[in-house]
Amino acid sequence: MIFCKPFLIILLADKFSLKIPFKNLFSNIVSTRKSKMSLSVYSAHASGMQAGLVQVEACFMRGFVGLQLTSPVSDVCRSGLERVKASLEACSLQIPAKKIALSLSPADIKIEGSQVDLGFAVLLAWLISKKIPKKNPKKWMFTAELALSGELKPGKNIISFAMEALEKGFSGIVVAEENLRELEALRRLASQHSPEFKTLAFRNLAEVLAWFLEGEENTRDLNYLNLKKDESYEKNENFDDMTLSPELEKLALTVAVGGHSLLLTGSP
Repeated sequence: MIFCKPFLIILLADKFSLKIPFKNLFSNIVSTRKSKMSLSVYSAHASGMQAGLVQVEACFMRGFVGLQLTSPVSDVCRSGLERVKASLEACSLQIPAKKIALSLSPADIKIEGSQVDLGFAVLLAWLISKKIPKKNPKKWMFTAELALSGELKPGKNIISFAMEALEKGFSGIVVAEENLRELEALRRLASQHSPEFKTLAFRNLAEVLAWFLEGEENTRDLNYLNLKKDESYEKNENFDDMTLSPELEKLALTVAVGGHSLLLTGSP
């Protein structure tokens, strides 16, 4: 006859007349099983001009204490774990003395860049605090580099990441404040395809966590950018009078953001 551990303990306790707080015993068993559940948020990676989603996962597990990244990444991406730990400590969040496994999906692609820093930090803060997020983690993309102080630094390929989030039906993208002006070009494209799509910018990790975990709405978006335009910003000529197909409009936008030239032939 095969017994699982809880029932074996009950039989032994009954035989030797032992008093065991079964309520605490079973609650500990249940809490241990729940703690093995993995959590995930989304970031992005770039390959040339193309961008793709990256699912960032984390969970507690048995083993040596520390963070273990199980996916193939560049040295820049891997060093982000140290930036994340320092940033979390700046937010008064201490990583517990447990083993935490981190994974990036798809696992068959080598993730490069520091844009995953913010995804790591938000995910670990969620895992450590055990709070229920006020925002849907499956509907937001987090892309920014972190300083040791927790400040958000602008990243590369932010236009490609935002367009990927827009195409995948996300509610919006979270970026560093310095990337906000760069994303202003997406206003018209987003309003045509998904009017509810938002671009939110933050100065530091503490602001991001207050928005994500606590529901505070102290955010900056493209409307904030319009109110903060400085006098040195000059409005250049645009091509709003041209009739372009959706494919050409997307191509022209990508080329313009990259500062390249584009030659169109045929009827305007």
